[in-house]
Amino acid sequence: MADVVLPEAPATDASWEQLRSFAVTFDGYEAAGSFAACAALGNAVRAAWREDRVLPLSLDVLRTALYWEQRRQWHVDDSGGPGEPDSSTLEYIRALVAEIRRHATPAETDSELMGNGR
Repeated sequence: MADVVLPEAPATDASWEQLRSFAVTFDGYEAAGSFAACAALGNAVRAAWREDRVLPLSLDVLRTALYWEQRRQWHVDDSGGPGEPDSSTLEYIRALVAEIRRHATPAETDSELMGNGR
């Protein structure tokens, strides 16, 4: 998978709105190659977390899993709007963000944050 320009990741105690907004700064469908591949990867990462509390080492996989959780939560609410994650899901999402932050190198300028510093 291609390298990504990583914007500032939110703090792990950020609001769901901030976490959700960060999740969609990366296109997990494109990174995984398809909707089905993104779903399979996201579900596998979530299952591994729930079973053994382990997360992948790859930044792209972490970001794809976070993207998939945002998409999952969008469809959870029966009214068709974005759902709020339950406490165990929010714990998992925060663990993904914490691991993403471990990989992140803050950009030095605003233009780098916006992907224009190349």
